Amino acid sequence: MSIKKQDGSLAFQVKDNGRGFDPQKIIKENIADRGLGLTAMDERARMLGGSLKIWSQEGQGTKIALIVPVQ
Repeated sequence: MSIKKQDGSLAFQVKDNGRGFDPQKIIKENIADRGLGLTAMDERARMLGGSLKIWSQEGQGTKIALIVPVQ
């Protein structure tokens, strides 16, 4: 995990070397089937004027980056 302040923003990054998943497959699923976890995280990031990026590959782990502006 890392947290950095850069150019008026805070950047948070979390990554693991776990099982991973196929993000495109998750996006295509019905919201009732996939749950609200990633959707809620993305919505909260946008409410703060930030962004959430997710990189993952089955068998390779996952990396999640959150960038939010700070004053």
